[in-house]
Amino acid sequence: LDSAYYGTWVFIPWNFFRLNILHDVGTFYGSHAWHWYATEGLAVTLGTFLPFCFYGAWLGARGLAGLERLRGALAASVASVAVMSLASHKEYRFLLPYLPLASLLAGAGLERAA
Repeated sequence: LDSAYYGTWVFIPWNFFRLNILHDVGTFYGSHAWHWYATEGLAVTLGTFLPFCFYGAWLGARGLAGLERLRGALAASVASVAVMSLASHKEYRFLLPYLPLASLLAGAGLERAA
């Protein structure tokens, strides 16, 4: 669809990498340190569910509590947030696609913590 609009072949992940990492055009809208998602973004987005999400992620990474099926999604989420951390411009809304998985992990962590 993007290729039809631009009239040439478009590979979105390459354009994201080129514009946000190599050319750093996002700094026009503000910038944060590389660790912002880990130190502020996740805490604000998840709020009080953050410790339960971490506990659920730990359970999932270990394949415990029936969460072994989430290992791939967990690894992909961690990898993509790590890549997004390379860009200087960060926003809370960029974490919103990860909320469904975070909710599953927080629910599992909350269930096992009780």
